[in-house]
Formats: sequence, structure tokens, C-alpha cells
Amino acid sequence: MKKLIAILFVLFSFATFSAVNKAPTFSGIDQYNAEQSLDNYKGKFIILTFWATWCPACKFELPNLEKLYKQYGSNKNDIVFLGVNNENMESAKKLLTATNTTFPTIISHDAFEKYPIRAFPTIVIIDRNGNINNYTVGAIPKETLEKYINSELLQKSF
Repeated sequence: MKKLIAILFVLFSFATFSAVNKAPTFSGIDQYNAEQSLDNYKGKFIILTFWATWCPACKFELPNLEKLYKQYGSNKNDIVFLGVNNENMESAKKLLTATNTTFPTIISHDAFEKYPIRAFPTIVIIDRNGNINNYTVGAIPKETLEKYINSELLQKSF
């Protein structure tokens, strides 16, 4: 009986693990009043940043992400940067303007229901197959994220 329970535990653990790795899709309106959806970026390497207007670390991180957004082609290539916020559009736009952030930020309550966000900022990296590749709570230094992106680009070239 113990053996059967152990086997079932292992089987269900793998099933849950693979289901959790698939990035849930969501949609919403960005600061430019354009409809955005993760489905629009299938096959791309996606960097989601979940942030809040009251978060000091978010205010620090947004300009660094903006630099990377511009450095890697402003979402026109294989690397996509998307902000995610669940506050009102007016508050979000105010902070985006103050930090000179131009990459699309989606206002979506749906995203916060589908992703286990416990603190801000949280970066979720989705690979080209639509799987969650990395989930990091707290501000990531620009150089660290840049190394991660470059390693992804290097892998793609093989």
C-alpha cells in the first residue's frame, strides 16, 4: 500500500509540475489603449514584469527594463517585454511617464488571478514554447537579466 501511494504521489507530482510550467495566457488593455494578449507573442521569448505604483523597487527596475526593451528591438524581434499591473490605468500611466517607460504595460486583473504574484516586482520569463522558464521575486539587476537574455539568444542560434 505504501508503495502504491508513493507511486501515485510521484505520478501526480510530475503531472502538476508540467501543468504549472505552461504559462497561462491573459489579455488586457495597455497604456496605449491597445488590446494585448500573450497569445500574440507565441514563439517569442517573453519577459513579464508584474509591478505596482506604490512599489519602490518597481520604480527602480522599470527604467532598467526600458533600456533592455530598447536594446533588444522594442518588441520587434524575438524578445518581448511586457509590464503587468492590476491598478487603474491613470495611476499606471502616471508612473510609466515618470520613469520614461514605453514598453507595453497591460492592465489585467485576470493575469494576477492566473499567476501566483506574492510581492513586487516579480519577473516571469516565458520561453519560446510557452513555458515558464524563470520566476523571480524582487528587482533584478539589469546586467543579470541581460546575461539571461543573451544566453537565450545564444541557445536559439544553435
